[in-house]
Amino acid sequence: MRYFHPPLLVGPCDWHEEILSRNEFADRISALRALAGDDVDLLVHGDRLDDAALRYLSHFVPKLGPAFAWLPRQGRARLFYSGGAGMAASVRRLSWIEEVQALGRPRHDLHELLHAPGRTSRLGVAGGAGMSRALRADLLAALPPGMPMLDLDDALNRLRRRKSAAELALLRRSGAILQRTLDTLCRAPGALPAALVEAERTAYENGAQELRSTVGRASLRLAVCHGGYWTAAAVALPAADARTSEAAVIGCRRILDAMRPGSAVRSLHEHLPAGWGLSLTVTGLGLSLDELPFLTGEQRLAEGDACLVTVCIDGTDVALVSVPVLIGPSAAMPLCAIAQPMQVKHE
Repeated sequence: MRYFHPPLLVGPCDWHEEILSRNEFADRISALRALAGDDVDLLVHGDRLDDAALRYLSHFVPKLGPAFAWLPRQGRARLFYSGGAGMAASVRRLSWIEEVQALGRPRHDLHELLHAPGRTSRLGVAGGAGMSRALRADLLAALPPGMPMLDLDDALNRLRRRKSAAELALLRRSGAILQRTLDTLCRAPGALPAALVEAERTAYENGAQELRSTVGRASLRLAVCHGGYWTAAAVALPAADARTSEAAVIGCRRILDAMRPGSAVRSLHEHLPAGWGLSLTVTGLGLSLDELPFLTGEQRLAEGDACLVTVCIDGTDVALVSVPVLIGPSAAMPLCAIAQPMQVKHE
């Protein structure tokens, strides 16, 4: 997931094989190699601002600084983390990778990996877009002369867009927790702060790893994480114009009815009620709340996509309603119900 600020993440992040098996990660790595080439050694980067690539391929969540997963064509996988050597036992619980090592001097560690006997002639880098300038300089300095370095971020994003059966199960569970949280929020009496406390309790009692809430001038957004996978929804507050909010809900229903594999995002805009100043955004869901940044124009939906459909006030990022959906073989399948405008006082 990408973060605007580097928080110390909360909630359990341990790897559990019964939730995401070793075979799941082996399949992901094999699929990436199929796109990059079987002769490529893989270096996967992540840090506190952007951990999606590293999390997708290793399950590891870097909490203190940059980290690398080394996934060679031959030999054992290795994980390099920011922190002291005494943290190794704790780090091993966060990933399927058993060989872990504190990241001491990045340039030295990378040089050791890239110059070891038996290395291939090409290096594939995933998560490189989030790499700091200093770290990228260390990598370039450690690179053997003449070794090509492939940027695999686009290839990995294409893989992450298609959810596996295990990912779909986690998204459905996250959506179920989100639904119960929304139900509690909308039923709770009194002012919004008290309602949010009740909603938070419901989320964690039902298995949420993390809950985030954002109160805007016209809507409330809730995001639930379960097993590393996020769903989210926005609900209009009484501060928003009631008729505009109702039009947004109607538009959202029409859009979900029209979504199916092959639908162009541009065509979905046509289902918004005219004359209400509304616009549509469609973003990807999964390990991030914007796993595929905004889908626009002639980009088309595909079976297995997980999306957040948001109806906004046109020309702004003010959401009036949003709902998480999975794209099935012939239709969109909402992960929770479209929330009606709230009656809780906005205090």
